[in-house]
Amino acid sequence: MLDYNHDTDTNAVIVTVLASVFLLLLVGIVFYGYGFLMRQGRLTPTSEMGRCLLCGTIAPKDQLVPRTLHGGKEVLLCSTCIVSLHTDLLRTQTVTKPSTKDSIG
Repeated sequence: MLDYNHDTDTNAVIVTVLASVFLLLLVGIVFYGYGFLMRQGRLTPTSEMGRCLLCGTIAPKDQLVPRTLHGGKEVLLCSTCIVSLHTDLLRTQTVTKPSTKDSIG
């Protein structure tokens, strides 16, 4: 005859319940981690990004300066390119002060 041991059944049920809880926690952690990683990728939507016309740097549009050309096309410039253009302008520009004779008449 087989002896029925009640303690073995209880231990098996406890192990099964603990294993099920562990698996549920593991699945929950995986889904939470996946959702967290997906949110990290969407910090700045691509619709709010722009590209500098001169150097091609991609940055948020609030960090780029928009300018409208004669044809009505709007272009974006980054601060580095603006500073570079300003430096080039100052280097090539000849600043001459008018003499007082010329301004009088």
